[in-house]
Amino acid sequence: WFVKKEPSPIVSTEKTKPTTFRIRTRLYPRSIKNDNTKMPLASLVKTMTVITALENNSNKQIIISKNTAKDTEGDFLKKDEVWDIFDLAKFTLVLSSNEGALALAESDTYFLNKMNQKALELGLYDSHFTNPIGLDDDGNYSSAYDLTLLGRYAYSKNFIKKAGGIKEMMRSMGRQRN
Repeated sequence: WFVKKEPSPIVSTEKTKPTTFRIRTRLYPRSIKNDNTKMPLASLVKTMTVITALENNSNKQIIISKNTAKDTEGDFLKKDEVWDIFDLAKFTLVLSSNEGALALAESDTYFLNKMNQKALELGLYDSHFTNPIGLDDDGNYSSAYDLTLLGRYAYSKNFIKKAGGIKEMMRSMGRQRN
């Protein structure tokens, strides 16, 4: 199946033809060559990480652990900072932050299972997640078609739409624990 409508975001790889999708469209039988070829995901995994965190986490705040925090130049998360989950999700999406994705996932022992369960619920049958940040791994893959479905679902969420419009991010979101 593919989504047919006037042009909007395009999903394309070297092995696929461009696919367009709209939020409110009907699905039609697939006719795109190689649209179900399994390929590495890279940072697109973070979209599923944020969706999974927001839909499964009852905590409104995330405390940054020493495992997540890095002391290298350019990294923003510091040990024991307290972040609002929505701010951390925005931080993760806008900056494609590995540390943000790890902090969101670290709060739940079964996080990767939940990511893969959500993929099945969305019909992403050519997708599998083995880490929340998109590091290359033989078990971390998706297809152009599945990414189209994921993008369609993500864009139906107001939070994702708003985060997609952010052009600049301030460091002042996290705060030290008292």
